Amino acid sequence: MIRRPPRSTLSSSSAASDVYKRQDESGDESGDETRISKFFGSWTHRWDVEDIPPTNKPYVVIGCIFLWYGWYGFNVGSVQTLSSNNDFHAITRISISTTLCPSVSALTAFALKSYIRWDVMQMMSAGVAGLVAISAPCAVVHPAFSIPIGIMAFGFHKFFRYLAVACWVDDPVDAFAVHFGGGLAGFLAVVFFADASLIAQVYANRQYSSDVGGLFYVGYPYLFFMQLLGGLCLVGWSALWSFSFFWTMNRAGKLRIRFADEQVGVDISKEHGEAYPYFSLKKHR
Repeated sequence: MIRRPPRSTLSSSSAASDVYKRQDESGDESGDETRISKFFGSWTHRWDVEDIPPTNKPYVVIGCIFLWYGWYGFNVGSVQTLSSNNDFHAITRISISTTLCPSVSALTAFALKSYIRWDVMQMMSAGVAGLVAISAPCAVVHPAFSIPIGIMAFGFHKFFRYLAVACWVDDPVDAFAVHFGGGLAGFLAVVFFADASLIAQVYANRQYSSDVGGLFYVGYPYLFFMQLLGGLCLVGWSALWSFSFFWTMNRAGKLRIRFADEQVGVDISKEHGEAYPYFSLKKHR
């Protein structure tokens, strides 16, 4: 179990001065990093505490609502034209799917978490994962399939969230779980649920054959291989440039702050204010 430590005295200015003084005397910049992420490491003692709660949950909810509203422009706007009945049908279908999928994903999180503890933050994360999941298939699946896609999005989000913690990856906003997990659900949604007639309707200028459809419709794996190829290209491209950038920053000593700043807290050492007055880390000597 990840435990919540007792309140620390690091938040006071005198205690912060003591931390800097001890580091200056010892010359220690590294701290205890016996448990770190695979490449660069999380902040020291990250895994000795519970997840730090957000400072303002209503703002998080409002932010997710804004994001959801913008997602209609992202998905619906991808149609790019309103020159035919097919375009109007596509816009209607996309709008309904973009509403249903994140709703189902968030409600699934609510239904499962309410048996243990009400957690609006997990509900919001699952909702954004549902938005990510419906982005790829929104134009080529019937709105009813948004329901299983939303459930899939929640499942993958939950799995990859626990996987990140198991691998000691410090991901405070669940970005990996939301985008990779939700993206994987969207990948599978196209593979299984894409309707060949809708593909032909939306991409009429491409002249796809009737074999190009989801496995539930045509039983032909063409879309699976195309999705797999595209997914591998995206993962490879993102991994290459992300690793190169962060590795270079790390080697240059620009990726992490000083150990003493980390111990005191960036809110105090850099912003000169205390973000979590009711929650702080145990002092590590």
